[in-house]
Amino acid sequence: MATIFFSYAREDTNQVNQIKDALEARGHEVLMDVSFHTGSSFPKAIDVAIESCDFFAFFMTKNSLDSYWMNIELDVYIVKEANTGEETILPIKLDDTDTSHFRLMLQTKHYCDFTRDFDAGIQDVLRRIRRGTSKLSNFSEEDYQRLIFAIEVAIDAGHATMMHFNRSIKDYSELDKRKNAATHADTNAENKVIRLIESSEYRGENIISEEAAKSVPYEALYEQVNMDGYTWVIDPLDGTSNFVSRLPFFCSAIGILKNGIPFIGALFDPIANEVYYAREGQQSRLWKISTGETMPLLADSVTKTFGEAAVATHISTREEVTNKLFDGDLFRRISTASKFVRTLGCGQLAMAYVASGRLHTFFQLDGYMWDQVASAVIVNNAKNPQHSGAIIKDFDLASGEIRDWTYQTRNIVACSNEELLHSFEKILKNTPR
Repeated sequence: MATIFFSYAREDTNQVNQIKDALEARGHEVLMDVSFHTGSSFPKAIDVAIESCDFFAFFMTKNSLDSYWMNIELDVYIVKEANTGEETILPIKLDDTDTSHFRLMLQTKHYCDFTRDFDAGIQDVLRRIRRGTSKLSNFSEEDYQRLIFAIEVAIDAGHATMMHFNRSIKDYSELDKRKNAATHADTNAENKVIRLIESSEYRGENIISEEAAKSVPYEALYEQVNMDGYTWVIDPLDGTSNFVSRLPFFCSAIGILKNGIPFIGALFDPIANEVYYAREGQQSRLWKISTGETMPLLADSVTKTFGEAAVATHISTREEVTNKLFDGDLFRRISTASKFVRTLGCGQLAMAYVASGRLHTFFQLDGYMWDQVASAVIVNNAKNPQHSGAIIKDFDLASGEIRDWTYQTRNIVACSNEELLHSFEKILKNTPR
């Protein structure tokens, strides 16, 4: 079934509702009134809603000729149609207004005519939908609302951490047994995120968070993953050591597993004022809040050899993990084979950089769920329509084997294309053990 965004003038609500009811009666999903939470961006909510849909229905009437918001919605979808190469804009004519008064984009498309016969108009819409349903993503209204909420929570978490940015050293706490730095910024932001989720319609869904998880053995957290529903995996401040030193490379990460599979990811970089976000099956995107610009994330498909690759990693402060990286000679071999290696101190943001083409490979030993889930969705869905997309995998340091990523993955590698993954695998298998 298809998901269809309705762009219409409020004066035409009654007629539009009739069409909505007819399509929903046939199993299709219709998005009409974009909802958003207090303090969030209405234009952004529109953009995410439109990106989530398979078709865009534009209702052509005298009331819609000069509609400001309808033109914004149309502009957003024109960009999407250009990126996908699929014609999924559905002009729908409700009255006798001359179509030549509308934008050329609409004039050049076949419109579904409801001015003479309602049933004939519905059948025309259904035929258009059937012609394009082979690649539909079945993105539901519930999925869309969950993605919007995850984005808003990531932004709220980032704002909460920034209240502590210039005084983080005074807030520094002792390292825990995993040698993770903690500040009041971590705990305050985490508490805020948990309150937001538990006071929302998603209350009762499982939440796994870094600070709360420190009181239990890590493997016990696997039992908290809902294999028949949603699990929120949150890290409101990824890159705490950078934050404490006032190095501007950290983020807030909100990830959601659906039935144990990475489903939604939202990362907010408060220094750059940028949001990376994705839902499984939908193109990953970057939202530049300062300018209002959004763009699809396209991993680099050109750089195919390690000699040209910009690589990032995370060097753990835990001795037993660091020994694996250096005693096994893996770090030297990757550093020698690649263009350069950087240790950036914020793995999720580094993986978003792989998704956006800024980096080509990121790898990390012995990470945790909250280090990976949000960015795993973003990497998995950063695809160039003409080339293979970015890839995220699990690797076994002992055997050199590459496996599929799961929420239990501890050693993670993200590559911008398959060729670089194969190069990483060769280096891994040739590393002395």
